[in-house]
This record gives sequence, structure tokens and C-alpha cells, in this order.
Amino acid sequence: MKHLAIFVVLLYACTAPTQPPQPQVLLNEGFTIGAGKYDFYSWNVYRTGTLNVTVNADSDIYIYVVDEPNFWKYKAGETFNVLANRDKITFSNFEVEIPSKGKYYIFISNTHSVLTTKNVSLKVLYTPRSY
Repeated sequence: MKHLAIFVVLLYACTAPTQPPQPQVLLNEGFTIGAGKYDFYSWNVYRTGTLNVTVNADSDIYIYVVDEPNFWKYKAGETFNVLANRDKITFSNFEVEIPSKGKYYIFISNTHSVLTTKNVSLKVLYTPRSY
């Protein structure tokens, strides 16, 4: 009878439904970007998943999501590839598939503006893929 009880517990543990991964808040803050400037945030992601990005600005900004090699290309003034971007927006909510583990960047650019400082709020959620 003792072995049967252990088997039932093991069977339940193997067949019990697992909870789907819950979104993790990576960023939820407001900030100011000066005219001709940009700001960025980065995270290490340890498995594939989805970013949900919500951005609000009081005037038009650009937002990019890139992996680490492309971030350094951007900084060097080279052509770079993006996972997602939004151009001249004041509000956007979008999802980005993160294809592999690694370091990812979100940068918000106001480099197109020579006079206007922008007030921005940015919320980023990360949901790891369940296996």
C-alpha cells in the first residue's frame, strides 16, 4: 500500500497541469529625452519569449528593439537590423518575439529633434516561452 501511495503522488506530479509563464515587469518608468539625444535600456534574456512594449510620449519619438550586435552597430553609426521599431509615435503598444537568449536593448530616440525635449513613459513586460 505504501508503494501505491508513492506512485499516485508521482503520477499526480507528472500529470498535474503546469501554470503558464507569467509576464515579468522589466521596466515601468517615465523619463525625459533631450533634443538630439537618445536613451536605452538593456536586459539579459535567458530563454525565448515575448516582449510587450507600451510607450507614451508628449511628442513624436522613435523606438527600436534590437539584439546586442545591432545595438553596437547603431552606436557606431552603421546600418543595423531591428526586431521591432516604431517611427515618430506618441503612443504605441506592440509585441516583439525574442528569438534566442542573449542581451537585448530598447532605445528611444529623439535625435531627429533639434529643439524639443520629450517626456516619455515606457513599460516593458517579458513573458518567457513555456516548453
